[in-house]
Amino acid sequence: MPFSLPGIVMGLVQLFIAPSAHSLPSTLPGISRDNLPLAVQTYLHSCDKYRERGNGKPLGVTGDRQFSGQQFQLYQQSCQRAHELMNKRASHKEWLTWLDQYFVAIPMQSSQRHPMLTAYYEPSLPISKKPTSTLSWPIYALPAQWSSGQSPDRQAIESGKVVQLRSQVLYYTDRWSAFVLQVQGSGTGVLANGDEVRFVYAGTNNLPYTSIGKVLVDRGEISKEEISMQTIKAWMATHTQPEQDDVYWRNKRMVFFSVGKDPQGVKRVGPPGAMNLTAGLTPYRSAALDWQHFIPGLPVFVSGTLGNGKKVQQLVIGQDRGAAITSNVRMDLFIGAGNDAEEIAGLTQDDQVQLWRLELRTDYPSKSKR
Repeated sequence: MPFSLPGIVMGLVQLFIAPSAHSLPSTLPGISRDNLPLAVQTYLHSCDKYRERGNGKPLGVTGDRQFSGQQFQLYQQSCQRAHELMNKRASHKEWLTWLDQYFVAIPMQSSQRHPMLTAYYEPSLPISKKPTSTLSWPIYALPAQWSSGQSPDRQAIESGKVVQLRSQVLYYTDRWSAFVLQVQGSGTGVLANGDEVRFVYAGTNNLPYTSIGKVLVDRGEISKEEISMQTIKAWMATHTQPEQDDVYWRNKRMVFFSVGKDPQGVKRVGPPGAMNLTAGLTPYRSAALDWQHFIPGLPVFVSGTLGNGKKVQQLVIGQDRGAAITSNVRMDLFIGAGNDAEEIAGLTQDDQVQLWRLELRTDYPSKSKR
């Protein structure tokens, strides 16, 4: 559940889509070069989650987009057909036919928001069971009494004023790593002996999220063109703790974690994401979207540019969400783990990105026309 730096929570956006803008997925730019089996395998992870839940039980909360009864029936059929095609190692042409048979592509537009593609990754951070000279910043579990309603803000928590949190410390790390973990929403902790644990998002204190990157830009500390995870880290390293506090504490939201509740543990390729996927998120194919505009688990086509300059025109699956992902023209792409993923994620800010939401077709062709 990512909280991307370029984003800031604002009001919801209305869609203004002309019916004539609908198109077949096979006509989308660059899809002829896409690795569709990888995208569909990611899609099938969503199918597995809905099958586990049974009876079309929705994901998300009140206000999120959900399947209608007819849509869910079509969704199940699309999953079944995708399994069949995967087993027969379908050709690219057959995958395009599958997409056109079940989906229609709708370009995402907004009169109130600017498009933005960002990226996130799963960080690996040093941790300790006890505070040390370099690892003294707590990673907290979510207190049971805070599962609903607001609770103390970041300043109160990080100042040590919340007594009941002292028994909720999972591990200790350094301040920057703790911040990165909260921004990314999940991560892997590495103990001094090499043992690893996976931190899974558990909840927040239900207070507003503010991008500290935007705080630094607004103050003139870092230019809008230069803002990234790397430049924020460099700024923090050259300023005193009170100066850091003044920036960190502008973001009142605190993120809490759990460990040991991930069935696959650190063996999972990616974190479970907001869909709580058994297989985990798939690098470059899973994305965080605003579930008030996108039904969880359905495909989206993205045409944009990553922080390393690589152009992406490909099918991704909306399997995660985040506090800063709050419009129909906003996507946060999961990149994976490791140093390369960290660098790409920190630099990705594409305000020219184009998104197409793939909706299940209401004019679904009969089974005999496969």
